[in-house]
Amino acid sequence: MQFPLFRKQTKPLLLLGFGGLLLLMGVLGVSAISFLYRIDSRHERIRQQFVERNRGLEALRSDLYLLGTHVRDYLLTAAPSAASQRRSAFLDTRSRVLHEVADYGARLHPEETEPFHSLQQELTYYLETLDEVFQWSSEERLAMGNTFIEDQVLPKRAEVITLADHIEQLNERRMEASSFLKSASGCSGWWLRLSFWVSCWPASA
Repeated sequence: MQFPLFRKQTKPLLLLGFGGLLLLMGVLGVSAISFLYRIDSRHERIRQQFVERNRGLEALRSDLYLLGTHVRDYLLTAAPSAASQRRSAFLDTRSRVLHEVADYGARLHPEETEPFHSLQQELTYYLETLDEVFQWSSEERLAMGNTFIEDQVLPKRAEVITLADHIEQLNERRMEASSFLKSASGCSGWWLRLSFWVSCWPASA
């Protein structure tokens, strides 16, 4: 005779439990979507920062090659007008290189400080070496140009570019590490929220 009363008592409990389960599923669904959106936004932000920094290093590397090319053409050019054009092209590229280095230096990560300082030192030495040739006469350029290119321009340019490559590698490793750590941190936070809601549901039901 107590069964109808028992059914009346359990039906609201079942509805409450089922409603709580639906609510929990909805909360977890919204939380999962929000989590995925934040992870995607973080990855995109990291990727954009990496691309910008990498573009700066690529531009610097390209202009370092151009500096050597301009000096080579200047040394091997006998015509005064052509030599003047090469000198102007060199000065424009030189100015651009200094701007690129300063721009990258304003966004340094801590682990890049030492290699970047080495890059600045080698670049200064490289530029001072290249600047010397513009004090030479046309006869000196033609007489010593090839030797200067082989003994000074090519080795020093290679040293500076090697340092730029090293900084680029540090930038890539940082991008990979940052992406992993932020994803792991986001996963940890989401699992904590999931555990909280799961633990609360039976109590509320």
